[in-house]
Amino acid sequence: MPSMLLINYLIEQLRNSANYNRSVQVAPAAILWTDIDKQWQTAMPFIKQHLPELIELGDYKPEERIGPAIWVKCAIAGKLDDCNLPEDRTPIIYLPGVGRKELRAIESCPEFLKPLAELQYRGCWWAYNTAGRDWTVSSFLTNPKVGIELDLAKDKNTQQAILNVLPDLLETPDSNLRGKKLESEDFISLVLDDPTKDILGWLNDPCEKRSQWQDSRWDIFVQSCQSQFSFTPDEKSIPTALKLLCAAEGQWEAVWQRFEDTAVNLPLLVEKLKAIESDDLAIVNPENYLSENMKDEAAIESHFFNVGEKPRDTISQELMALWENDGITIAELLDRTAIDGGAMSLILKKLQDKGFLVVTKDKADKRVKRVQLTETGKKKKAIAEDVPAQMLCKLNGMTADESRTLKVLLDKLGGCFENADLNQSG
Repeated sequence: MPSMLLINYLIEQLRNSANYNRSVQVAPAAILWTDIDKQWQTAMPFIKQHLPELIELGDYKPEERIGPAIWVKCAIAGKLDDCNLPEDRTPIIYLPGVGRKELRAIESCPEFLKPLAELQYRGCWWAYNTAGRDWTVSSFLTNPKVGIELDLAKDKNTQQAILNVLPDLLETPDSNLRGKKLESEDFISLVLDDPTKDILGWLNDPCEKRSQWQDSRWDIFVQSCQSQFSFTPDEKSIPTALKLLCAAEGQWEAVWQRFEDTAVNLPLLVEKLKAIESDDLAIVNPENYLSENMKDEAAIESHFFNVGEKPRDTISQELMALWENDGITIAELLDRTAIDGGAMSLILKKLQDKGFLVVTKDKADKRVKRVQLTETGKKKKAIAEDVPAQMLCKLNGMTADESRTLKVLLDKLGGCFENADLNQSG
């Protein structure tokens, strides 16, 4: 069976409700569409685009085909200049917040409805069944007579998600919804194609996003955050959401990865994250906390400021350790080089940014991280290893012992110059 938009099912059902036996009946004056819970109202602007014969009871807004009861009566009678309904279609009157019982009880009927009460005898109802119940959105989607017969979860979140995305849902082909049990996330995805992006955008500038996402769009975002990311997006929850982002566990892992890729476009969020510190002594992802990174940067700055106090042989030994054991753990690297953890983290990050190495989690123990050279890093290693031999080739006539002595003397001389520079600057 070819795919069909849900709006087309709705149009077909509404218009078919006006069918009658021409031999014994006259054409109905109007189709009455009661909706006591106003479930269909959010989608009315879209529905009216497809049903030019549809008018709505409400405050006087003729440009939107909305008006009070007297205006509605005049519209279906063809007496209005500001509302011309198609002559070949039975007018459809949408009645938000009105139930069938109210119209039937003419004597106790609210005053604003009384002009329409008589239409129940000249018109017909768009009713769910012989009992005359209103068509709820859920009953319309699941009823086999309509032709859709979708499998919907009955929980509160799913039912609310359906109402929140109704305009988008009506534009959806039925083939996209058949063959599976539909839950809240399925309907939310119709509007929120990229919830990860939306969360980061909201955390970056909550006020701006709240103003952009009006009505049902915001409601859908809230529901998505609650069901998928375990927080409610409001001003009080921002610190909680920022901590969840840094922890990067469960669904938040993908959010953090996206943040790493797009941080340059989220300057306000970056500033907020600088103030976030972990409450857990055993941090799973300490590198995600910018406050910790700032401490590390301060430590490495201090480390390099005092580097002149170390012999060059020691410094060379520290740096060459990165090449000696490919796949070495960070803990082993710290032990071999005597560099503090903060300084090492920044060194590795800089080398990783340059493409010299990668830091990966150990397959057996995810808490352990290993450092592995890339092809670029291996090439740099080969160049570094060849430097001593190249230097010796330039020193013709010098023995190996003499060259080693020269190296020691040059290191001492370099240290003298460095100390002199530090003293002068001080």
